[in-house]
Amino acid sequence: MSASKKIILEGITSADLVSQLAKSVKELLTNEKTTPTEQTPEFWTRQQTADFLSVSLVTLFNWNKKGILKTYRVGTKVFYRKSDVLECLKKSK
Repeated sequence: MSASKKIILEGITSADLVSQLAKSVKELLTNEKTTPTEQTPEFWTRQQTADFLSVSLVTLFNWNKKGILKTYRVGTKVFYRKSDVLECLKKSK
């Protein structure tokens, strides 16, 4: 006796079965693409952050020194996490 099992389908043609399977797979892949996964945080440069907050780069530097906004560094470049900026903005209101 063979270890493999056979499935017998009645009432559907092989072309219909292939069509239904293709449709189901396509729907699953579409849902997978639109389902948000764990999002990576968005970072802004100093200039983008200053423009968004309508402040100067010097003001951003001072806020960093006072601990108002946290910076993230990659080499010599300084970035601000978008969520941190928005949270700081909400707290100040």
